[in-house]
Amino acid sequence: LQLIKKNEQLAEGKVRIDQQSFYITLLAGLIATAVLVSVLIVWLFIKNKRTTRKLSQTLTNLKSMQDQLVQSEKLASLGKLTAGVAHEINTPLGIAVTSTSSALEETISIRESFDNNAITRTAMSRYFDSMGQSAELNMSSLNRVIELLNNFKQVAADQVVGEIREINCSDYINEVMQTLSAELKRYRVKYQYKGEEDICIITIPGAIAQILTNLVTNSLKHGFEHVNSGNISIKTIVEDESVIIVYEDDGIGMNDDVLQNIFEPFFTTKRNHGGTGLGMNIVYNIIN
Repeated sequence: LQLIKKNEQLAEGKVRIDQQSFYITLLAGLIATAVLVSVLIVWLFIKNKRTTRKLSQTLTNLKSMQDQLVQSEKLASLGKLTAGVAHEINTPLGIAVTSTSSALEETISIRESFDNNAITRTAMSRYFDSMGQSAELNMSSLNRVIELLNNFKQVAADQVVGEIREINCSDYINEVMQTLSAELKRYRVKYQYKGEEDICIITIPGAIAQILTNLVTNSLKHGFEHVNSGNISIKTIVEDESVIIVYEDDGIGMNDDVLQNIFEPFFTTKRNHGGTGLGMNIVYNIIN
């Protein structure tokens, strides 16, 4: 009986030992798995950190490249503005030079008559009329040049500096559009301002100038490309404490694909004609 009892106890002990061995083996397996997972996590973390560092560097480089491209686009826009103003200035300066040349010839002629004592009242009267007309023509032409230069100087400074200041919204819009008048004439596009006058706002004028310049450039290059003439209108609406600027043209419009991607960076339908695809993206970013 004692042997049987001892055998039963031994059997029970063996079962417990087997169970404990199983649990120990299972625990060892779990620990080994945990260690393996930990090593794997550490390895993945290190690899992810390296990948993140590379991606961050790539993103920084892309951002820097995009900033450079945006700056280049702004400078290109300023260059177009300069070319347009120079073209506009040529006309009144040419008129002033022609008028001055004519006045000089009249003065030489009247001086010869005076030296020969052959001057008459009629000749003097004609001379005075001619001088008056020349002076008026010169004044109007030179005032036009001064106006164009002042507008260009302010708009160019605003685009470069980007300071916050108070402006008359309608006057400023017209100043910007005046600096673009040469391009508008080249495409035979008429500009009209609609809306309220004397709206004073505190803003970044350079941003508005950049937006309008890009919008006009976009309209001329895409909206009026194969059109003989067209119209651009800008309307201002006062709403509560804000001013809404509505820009419209009656060009050929956009299809659905262009409309969905118009503000995407580097999207352009003129890739083979020097388009960068940043013009409207800059407009989108400035406004937002």
